[in-house]
Amino acid sequence: MITIEKYLSPAVASVSNDRPTLSKWFPVWLLLWALNGVCCLVVWTHTFNADNVRPILAGTLSVLSAYLIWKKSASAVDKPSQAGAFVLIAVCLLIFASGYLHITRMYLLANIALFACFVWAFFGLNRCKKFGPPAFLALFTLPDLPEEFRAYLFIPLQHICTVTAGETAKLFIPLTYSGHMFTVNGHQMDVAPSCAGLGMWACFLFAFAIWQAFKPYKPAAYIAAFLMDPILVVTLNTVRIALTAIVAYYQSLRLAMDIHSNLEFILVPIGLFILWKVGAHFADNT
Repeated sequence: MITIEKYLSPAVASVSNDRPTLSKWFPVWLLLWALNGVCCLVVWTHTFNADNVRPILAGTLSVLSAYLIWKKSASAVDKPSQAGAFVLIAVCLLIFASGYLHITRMYLLANIALFACFVWAFFGLNRCKKFGPPAFLALFTLPDLPEEFRAYLFIPLQHICTVTAGETAKLFIPLTYSGHMFTVNGHQMDVAPSCAGLGMWACFLFAFAIWQAFKPYKPAAYIAAFLMDPILVVTLNTVRIALTAIVAYYQSLRLAMDIHSNLEFILVPIGLFILWKVGAHFADNT
């Protein structure tokens, strides 16, 4: 019978002998995991839409990151875990249920967890923890959020950006706003939901997910990123909308809309640079 020791280094294999019962099931679970991976890949490709660059890029980079971590994370203290085996079985049941009920998002999310649980069960929790960064990046392989859920993010962000941009623009030009409508020189400008900054928010989070998958960060970096991201989005989007209103007042509405459409090419790199500099203070140089 082929055992897990064949796939481990000698040091790890000697330790894994403490749990022979679990180890002997490793080839079976490896085969089942591979077969399920093929099914998951088929389901995942069917979630693609016209804009599939983000999920493919995230998937490719997360697999590469997981491979590099796997090669570097072997340790003499790695050993199978009975607790991990129970969690692994629970995740398998969740995958079966979500697949049977055709809940695609839950099915894909459970498959991301399946890899971590597989490592936990057969190589220990300490080694499993090291795969947190590629697992976080793998979340961006999932299809876009449903429109109903996105609305819960769009509406508050749209209102905040309208108020901050309106008050900022009023420092330079006579302007009135009500709801999400600006009135400049008798022309009305609508702060549409798509202009609320949610795309910029996702872009910054995606960038951080890529960075942390290939460069170790301290746990505080995640807190800093999640706090800094909405602040950056509101600030940069306020500048964008306020500048649009100012150009519309001094020049023309058409020129203002042209600038509004292309200003992201300047603001997004600025935001990424700021996020990078903030994250550098939390890099784990060890």
